[in-house]
Amino acid sequence: MKVAYDARMVTWGGIGTYSLELLRALGGRRTADDLALLVLRRPEDAFLEALPELAGVDWQVVRGGPWSTRGTLAAGLAARGRADLYHAPHVTIPTGFSGPLIVTVHDLRPLLLPDTMPGAHKRGVFRLAVRRAVRRASVVLADSRHTAATLYRLGLRPRCLEVVPLGVAGRFCPQPAAAVAQARRRYGLEPGGLLWTGDFRPHKNVETLIRAYALLPPEIRARHTLVLAGADGSFRAQDARRLVAELLGPQADRVRFPGHIDSADLPALYTNAALFVFPSIFEGFGLPLLEAASCGTPVVAASAPPLTEVMGDAAVYFPPTDDRALAAVLRTLLGDPGRWRELALRGRARSRRFRWETTAALTIAAYRGALSR
Repeated sequence: MKVAYDARMVTWGGIGTYSLELLRALGGRRTADDLALLVLRRPEDAFLEALPELAGVDWQVVRGGPWSTRGTLAAGLAARGRADLYHAPHVTIPTGFSGPLIVTVHDLRPLLLPDTMPGAHKRGVFRLAVRRAVRRASVVLADSRHTAATLYRLGLRPRCLEVVPLGVAGRFCPQPAAAVAQARRRYGLEPGGLLWTGDFRPHKNVETLIRAYALLPPEIRARHTLVLAGADGSFRAQDARRLVAELLGPQADRVRFPGHIDSADLPALYTNAALFVFPSIFEGFGLPLLEAASCGTPVVAASAPPLTEVMGDAAVYFPPTDDRALAAVLRTLLGDPGRWRELALRGRARSRRFRWETTAALTIAAYRGALSR
């Protein structure tokens, strides 16, 4: 079985993590599952060929982005006659390839919350891409039951739909003290902060977290900074800074904006945090929750699907836009070491259920199902 795998998005945000980690896990299962890979990559992503899990796979450099007409045609032609099926890890599918197609659907947020994707044209392109991908796919893979249900809610009926959860890479585990101290120095942080990671788009709901932090007693803020870790050059990040200044005044320096965090440093920053707080009102899956939990950091999350689906009883939840409820949760956990330790243990146990090797095994089963049909 030879699979053309579209790896042109490996450096993108959440989809990039999925594309890269699944590819590495598939590479590790080639012998056991009689799997051959034709990996389509961009010219600038030559680093992929040095990954040990991918030694010996076939490579094809494809010019043109996944959203461009040139890129979708080039990808389809590259796979035609060389692969039994094609896996598109997003809704950008190839043209010119007529074999079975596997499509992974992650986040359908722009179709449900239009304001989170500015520009009617962009939303229209995305809507058409989703409908075309679902209609063309032999099998659609959804990250979560919530995403699968959303497809049906939107009137989309895949021929075959499989729920294949994401995984947590092995490097996400409690880090040694020296590595944690080094990461703190690199980003100018203190021990035991309240950590959030992501971008500052509206659905991430960072404002509720800032307001909740401002409601905490000064003595708690003195012990625990709020760390908002993400690229902060956008106007939304500047809005967050202004809100911090407005609510905290002279104590605004208790909120840190370290900017973009190198992925290699994430395990250490998770380990350093007293709590990982994720107030997002909409996600496709919510992988940062599991990454933080794998590092032994208790998780506080908005009670929004699929976050509750992913974490189960291994997180403490709050109504997504209720800053007072969130502040109460933070006060309770920070003042109750026994509850804090219990939540940390539950989180680590929960995270062990999600491994990229399992994601790869379920994906390969979907490949075989598509070929058998």
